Amino acid sequence: MREIREAGAAWLEMSEIDARRLEESDDLFDALVAALVARAVAVERSLPIPPEHLAAAKAEGWIHLPIGERFAHFRPV
Repeated sequence: MREIREAGAAWLEMSEIDARRLEESDDLFDALVAALVARAVAVERSLPIPPEHLAAAKAEGWIHLPIGERFAHFRPV
């Protein structure tokens, strides 16, 4: 959790209470990670789906992996 807070320090606002809750709850932590990955996809900072896997990704889903400089490009618009 500390690494996520440090990487997003310039724009990820989080109180100590919220940080503690995230450390105590796998569900809350998963939700934060999902939101960060969704943002990476929205700003086109995730690995693209290879064309040969596009049909399977549309049917079964795709796990996007963020790319680039840690969380620098995830800043809200």
